[in-house]
Amino acid sequence: MSLSLPMGSVTAVVGENGSGKSTLMKILSGMLLPQAGTLRWGEADISDLDRAQVFERVCLLTQDFQRWPVTVAMNIRLGRPSHPATLQDLQPPVDYAAAGPVITKLPDGLRSLLARMFRGAIELSGGEWQKVGLARTHWRSATSQADSVLIVDEPTSALDPEAEIEALNRIRRLAAPNRAVVLVTHRMSGVRHADRIYVLNAGHLIEHGTHDELITAHGRYAAMFDAQAAQYAPTPSIPKPTSPTITDPA
Repeated sequence: MSLSLPMGSVTAVVGENGSGKSTLMKILSGMLLPQAGTLRWGEADISDLDRAQVFERVCLLTQDFQRWPVTVAMNIRLGRPSHPATLQDLQPPVDYAAAGPVITKLPDGLRSLLARMFRGAIELSGGEWQKVGLARTHWRSATSQADSVLIVDEPTSALDPEAEIEALNRIRRLAAPNRAVVLVTHRMSGVRHADRIYVLNAGHLIEHGTHDELITAHGRYAAMFDAQAAQYAPTPSIPKPTSPTITDPA
């Protein structure tokens, strides 16, 4: 496969389980080095770069992101722990992730300890944790001054449909002149507004284009989109059975 991620763009990568999406994300993030082919940042081959500098420019939010047994504030700050922060500094990430209602109900707000193993600590639901993860990602990306890539891999799996749409809209808005966003998801409704969509199958790139281009092509992407859209189609109404009528033979 061959692809590029321009700064300021939102790129979506879709495909079925086992298509190679997660492996590709590990290569893009520098966690894995390609065994064949090249990965370049500008004109520089990643194998010639300091990997610590590469990691410094990558934000990665996955479905199974780390949930640390520390306070809410520290869980957010761990996105970039070397950057100093007050509780007021963490408010923009909280607002971005729509995590305000979650924080408000906690006994000590951002100072609440998230670890059921400790007395008096709180445990969040999966959807609430994902909002903390989004806030962490915002904190990391917002405090980066260099060109960077934000990779979001299945970020909304534990959210209800309304919260999912809102979260994906927020993620897309993180694209900036010095930041490219890569969105990986099984849910096709979340990628239709991406600047470019890449469709993977069995480790190969089989289609790429905008949503409208891929729908018009009637290929694999269109089939996947139509299959998911059909799940939300109105259910045909079934006529109610009528009561039997008995006619008096007399």
